[in-house]
Amino acid sequence: MEKEEEEEEEEEEQQQQQQQEEQEQEQEQEEQEQQQEEEEQEQEEEEQEQQQEEEEQEQEEEEQEEEEQQQQQQQEVEEEEQEEEQEEEQEEEQEEEQEEEGVEQEEEGVEQEEQQEEEQEQEQEQEQEEQEQEEKAKMNRRRGRIQIVRNVKIQG
Repeated sequence: MEKEEEEEEEEEEQQQQQQQEEQEQEQEQEEQEQQQEEEEQEQEEEEQEQQQEEEEQEQEEEEQEEEEQQQQQQQEVEEEEQEEEQEEEQEEEQEEEQEEEGVEQEEEGVEQEEQQEEEQEQEQEQEQEEQEQEEKAKMNRRRGRIQIVRNVKIQG
């Protein structure tokens, strides 16, 4: 009778032990699965983060490219404006120079005209003087002749 009881106890113990072992195993398995799940989640998060970073970097690069393009365009526009300004300035300068030259030429023409007029006047004056002198000489000659004639008459 005692033997039977012992056997029963032993069996019971064994069963308990087995149950405990199974429980522990189950727990362990659960923990492992949980850990694996956590790891997978972590990895997923990391991957997401990395993806986000890459996208941000891409966006940044695009923005930078756009900015550079805008700057280049602006520079081109500025250069064109500068060129146009320079051309306008040059044209203005040329026009001014031509105007000045025209004015100078005009002044020279006026001067030449004045000089010619003066010379003509001088010539006319000279001619007049010569004529007057000639007239005087004629008169003098006539007077001289008359005088001679008078003298001859007086003497005669």
